[in-house]
Amino acid sequence: MVELDKQELSRPVTAVENKDHCLDHLRAAACLMVVVIHTTSRYLVEPGREAYRLLFAGLNTFAGSAVALFIFISGVALTLRYHQKTLGFTTFLRRRMNKILPSYLFWAFFYLWMVNRGMWIKDGLSTLGAALLGFSMYHLYYIVIILQLYLLFPLLLRLHEKLPYVWLPLLFVLLGVWTEKQAVMLGPWRITDRFCLTYGGYFSLGIFAGMRWARWRELLGKLRPGLLALWVGIGSAAALQVFTQFSPRYEDLGVFGGYRYLIFAVASILYLSSAADWFDLRGWVGLNHRLERISRQSLDIYFVHPLLLVLMDRIWGRIPAAHDPVRFITTFVAVFGGAMLFASMKEKILKKVRTVKGVHCGI
Repeated sequence: MVELDKQELSRPVTAVENKDHCLDHLRAAACLMVVVIHTTSRYLVEPGREAYRLLFAGLNTFAGSAVALFIFISGVALTLRYHQKTLGFTTFLRRRMNKILPSYLFWAFFYLWMVNRGMWIKDGLSTLGAALLGFSMYHLYYIVIILQLYLLFPLLLRLHEKLPYVWLPLLFVLLGVWTEKQAVMLGPWRITDRFCLTYGGYFSLGIFAGMRWARWRELLGKLRPGLLALWVGIGSAAALQVFTQFSPRYEDLGVFGGYRYLIFAVASILYLSSAADWFDLRGWVGLNHRLERISRQSLDIYFVHPLLLVLMDRIWGRIPAAHDPVRFITTFVAVFGGAMLFASMKEKILKKVRTVKGVHCGI
């Protein structure tokens, strides 16, 4: 084991240590997928949209594993950085929390006040708890989960190092299935999907893959054609199930029972990992640069895109109706492009602030 002191853990990560285009491709794909999910959801649940419901069921389903993919990537990235090193827990936790927690608290209360117009404030402490758990906007539950996984990562990494077997991620997957079926409530809010154990199997799989990343990529590369067929087959069956679930004309097919998300999420992680590796091996510099940018800005894109969706809904309410595919494409381009613009502007402002601060401090 390599001993790292606090100074070593707190220094910036260099490009040599941290640059992995495969992970950049995966993270960028997950970022695109999450915007697709939230852009297509309304076309599934709103009445009178039967003509294109199957199309949007397919898009929503194939993008539906975005959160599982994000969690898997986090497990891989942390393991690649800290495997076979002694972690200073306090330093590690401070570094991780400083990266995410301030932004999360800002957006949680921003959405509570601006989008929900403060109507939960009347519930007092219950509202405060709900905001901290991400109920002020539908997408924030992921951040609650990832913060918990950060807390547990040093313990989970040590456990995987002691038990480097494939059955350990399977055990965490089964534990997640059991946890998801529990009904734990905070007032009127069901908080079971805020427990990290519900998604812990994907994180465990990421740690498992990260500990043998080169072999993982090589094996999935050999299996890529079969993984593609599996991904398309399971995804198509799951999309039909989603379509019949929301269509008033058909009876719910009930494909995969209550395990549709889990089964397809694992298939997506395996195939998309192999696909990202394929793109990485092509050496397309321009594409790598663009996907690296999306990857770098993914957290800000994740936080801001629901706000842009709300704004687009208000714009669509003031102009003549458009065909659903046209409306979807326009909305997706506007939301994703606007989110990237926001992230880029924030990045430039922070660079200027840090530069001024550095000069001022004599650094």
